[in-house]
Order: sequence, then C-alpha cells, then structure tokens
Amino acid sequence: MTRYCKLPGVQVFIFRISAITRAWIEINPLDAERLGIEGRDSVVVRSPHGGITVEARLNSAIPERILFASDHFRDAVINKLTQNTSLCQVTIEKKQ
Repeated sequence: MTRYCKLPGVQVFIFRISAITRAWIEINPLDAERLGIEGRDSVVVRSPHGGITVEARLNSAIPERILFASDHFRDAVINKLTQNTSLCQVTIEKKQ
C-alpha cells in the first residue's frame, strides 16, 4: 500500500506500508535445521506463561539459540509468553 502525505516544505512524500497481517518468529537457520523446521513452517512457541502458534522465518542474522518476535500482532501476543519482559526462556517445535 502506498500512502501520500503533504509535509511543510515538501510537495508530496511517498512511503510504503507493508501489509503484514500475521505474526512470525525469526530463527537462525542452524537452529531450525536441528529442530526440523523449515522457512514458513507453523511452529508452537511455549514459555512457562503460555504458548502461541506462529510462522517461522529463517534469518542468519539472528544468533543461534535466540528467537526474534515482534510484539505488534493481536493474533500472537508475544507478551503472553514473556510477561512484558524483553527476554524469557521458551521452547519451539514444529506444529504437527
């Protein structure tokens, strides 16, 4: 989607808004391989506080044994897992 905004001193400013509608987690490809997870697989992520099902995306920039998840999606509330902390221990497995 493209949005147009008029700003003082600028005639038209154009930027793109990505239409990302579903939550995901990013995992290092080496971790994913060890766990039998491939890109775009549905995975279950669990902590002592609960669990969510999201899509896995492989990202070699993510360190091994670390997951990244955005907290901006209603369908997979990451805060449910972390209890509003930035770090927590989780388990991850491919959804059957």
